Order: sequence, then C-alpha cells, then structure tokens
Amino acid sequence: MANTRWAGKMLISSAIHLANGIERFLVARLIFKWMTGDDPVEVDHIDRNPANNRWNNLREATSAGNNANKAASRRNKLGIKGVHLRRDTGKYAAHIRFNGRNIALGSFSTAEAAHAAYMKEARKQWGQFANGG
Repeated sequence: MANTRWAGKMLISSAIHLANGIERFLVARLIFKWMTGDDPVEVDHIDRNPANNRWNNLREATSAGNNANKAASRRNKLGIKGVHLRRDTGKYAAHIRFNGRNIALGSFSTAEAAHAAYMKEARKQWGQFANGG
C-alpha cells in the first residue's frame, strides 16, 4: 500500500501539478489535509526546510507565525535576527516587527544581549513560532 511504502520518507518536490496543468497544491498543504482533514490557512515547516515534508515537521500556522519562523534576512550584516549595530552609539539595537509595526526593544552593549531581548519578545508575541534565525 502507498501509505506504508512512503510513510516517513522525505518528498523531493514541493509542489504537485495535476493532469490538467492548472491546479497546483503545495505538498505540505496536501499532507496536512491528508493527515487531519483540515484545510490550513498556511503550513509551517518547523525546521524551515521546505523540502522536509515529514508530518512531524509540519504545523498549521498563520501568515504571521510562518513569517516569525524565518531566518535572519540576508541583508542583516550581523546575521542575528532582530539586531543591528548603531553606528552613532556603537551599541547593538534590538527591534521586532509585530502587527505591521517596528517596535524598538532597546540598545545593548553586546549583540548577544540584544538578541536575548529580541527572543524574549518573539516568544511573547509568537510562542512556538519564535525563531532566533
């Protein structure tokens, strides 16, 4: 049976194209629907790897929760999510974006302290979706 043959295996493709070529389902959404019967708003990959569609790596998410689980931006020179170095003071500023607003969390002597402030607020706002990048 197909279920037992492929159970626990990683799917290579992230999309399935049906025969008519028009409809396209993201594999993660299809797996979620198959396992739960529900149509999720979005599906989040816990490990942030879109190719890892194992059931234990998927969870239902909102758009905000899915975005909270993203890595630090490539433009982030420090590579630390929610932290940047202020040239005028030489301190590390922590900030978080929530509900369309940027919220300043303070200035810190070290990048680690600024990141800790970011993570504290991220856990408060997004719970299990908070990701330090």
